[in-house]
Amino acid sequence: MMDIDALKLNIEKGSLLGYEVGQQVPTEAHSQNITNFDYGYAVYVLGSVISAIFICFMTDYEGFKSYKGSICFSGKEFHLEQNTSFDEVASIFGEPVEEWNDGVERCAEFLVNGRTVGFIWCVDGKLALKHLSIEIA
Repeated sequence: MMDIDALKLNIEKGSLLGYEVGQQVPTEAHSQNITNFDYGYAVYVLGSVISAIFICFMTDYEGFKSYKGSICFSGKEFHLEQNTSFDEVASIFGEPVEEWNDGVERCAEFLVNGRTVGFIWCVDGKLALKHLSIEIA
């Protein structure tokens, strides 16, 4: 069983549990994604590089349970959840570089150290934070 205190997403480094977006992976790990449905995260590998880290906040979205770890940004630790609003995220990360709302989902993207940090909310019905991803910009 994983120590929940060790589950920290570092936004500036784009890292989770030692996996860092943009990092090369060993040959035997090429194109092998690391998915933990119980703890609400996935690390995606494209070829030989970690291309993205996915964090799920909405239980049962794509089979994931809700992420219970923390998110570290600017020397502070945050605990986001399904009920975290767009305004709360913007108060942490500032003005998004890109934003859209198609009536089903709302997206806010932030650029942090050359990586895109994207948040998606479900807006069809009750507003709910679905997930975030960190990707190479």
